[in-house]
Amino acid sequence: MRRILLAGLITATSAGMLSSCVGPPASSVAPPRLPAPLPTTSPPPSLPVRADDRTVTPGSWRYSASDRLPVAEFGTGASPPVFAIGCDVAARRILLMRPGVNAGGMTITATTASRTVSTRLLPEWPGWIGAQFDPRDPLLDALAFSRGHFSISSDRARLFLPAWPEFARVLEDCRL
Repeated sequence: MRRILLAGLITATSAGMLSSCVGPPASSVAPPRLPAPLPTTSPPPSLPVRADDRTVTPGSWRYSASDRLPVAEFGTGASPPVFAIGCDVAARRILLMRPGVNAGGMTITATTASRTVSTRLLPEWPGWIGAQFDPRDPLLDALAFSRGHFSISSDRARLFLPAWPEFARVLEDCRL
């Protein structure tokens, strides 16, 4: 009897071991499900500020301040400035200015914003035209934080100006 029990135990153990080596039937295994492809999105259109080292207007920014008018001028040291930003502290207004005698319009383009604004002759700056802004205008921040450069277009040549700290400093002086 012991032999029969031992033989039955060996047979049951062998059958259990063999069944553990066999996978489930092929019909019950589902193929892996692939995730749905993500929709492709195109990047937002960029504004037309394309400047490289060959097209950037030559010069540098120079900051100066008086009690009434902090100003940053852009140009070369040998010639008059080609662009300026100033703050009329008493009136709490920003002026974007460039030399000219034909008031009309100026298109201002940064990496994230663009606007065409009307300009006027500036009696306090003879020979200059300019546009007036509230110091907290979002366009001014877009210019100050533009990626590398911003552009100014009017009846004169288009300027590609670097977004340097002198520009932002005039904004901050006017916001105090």
